[in-house]
Amino acid sequence: MSERDYIDHDDFHDVEDGPAFQEWTAGMEANRPDHTDALDGTLELHGASVLTLELAGRSVSWATSSPDDWFGSASGAAAVEVLPLAGDIFFVDFVIEGGSPEDATGATVVVDRGNARALVIHSWTFDRGDARRTRSRITSVGVGGPAADPIARTSDLVGRRALWVYSDDHAYEHIYLNAGTYAWHCLAGPERSIADVDRTETYKLSDTAYVFFVTETSQPWDGVFVLDFTPGASTNIGRFFGWDPKPNIPSHNTFGAVGRILNQTDYSMPV
Repeated sequence: MSERDYIDHDDFHDVEDGPAFQEWTAGMEANRPDHTDALDGTLELHGASVLTLELAGRSVSWATSSPDDWFGSASGAAAVEVLPLAGDIFFVDFVIEGGSPEDATGATVVVDRGNARALVIHSWTFDRGDARRTRSRITSVGVGGPAADPIARTSDLVGRRALWVYSDDHAYEHIYLNAGTYAWHCLAGPERSIADVDRTETYKLSDTAYVFFVTETSQPWDGVFVLDFTPGASTNIGRFFGWDPKPNIPSHNTFGAVGRILNQTDYSMPV
């Protein structure tokens, strides 16, 4: 069995000098699962109000009586990707077009079908001063009715360091620093040797699987990952949505990675 050494001997690189979104994300779908029709039909999501999704192949439509609870519109339709994950979990992702490129928003629903619950992440861009930024709303919901055991935040990943390989040309490491912060470091790809620290939220799906949300500090995009740390079969499936300031257009892609835990830090000290 061959191995590749991803160690980075390079010097500091400023994240602000990194490549455009379309450049560094190109090819990161190599380890992403294919679309599935397994969720086709009606999906009722119960939060403060009810959001009804109708899935049919590569299309999704939605309706709700309380648009501000969800996507800002009472109804609509979009092209969709539904990615099957281990443990009867599905990653549902679509972009909602607006009246202008600036009005586009990203919607992701992580469905834990076996436990009749889901997490809904809605992301949009806005102007802050002379720069465009990204914001997201995360809602824990039930499927088919109120959730008996809602998906909740966790600090389980604190101290973990992981390697994620997205393709032959893309690899990153994650260091989960605390319940709301992580560091990332590009080991291979257009962002090689660039690293940064960003705000995060982690939600527990099972003893091995987590929804990991990231909002970039220096760049205007938000990410949603499903991290599965099953030994020997670790995967990272997700999406980024936001604004690419270099060509000045909306940015979105889905991706997939295989990986492993590099280490788990022990913070204890004899006293």
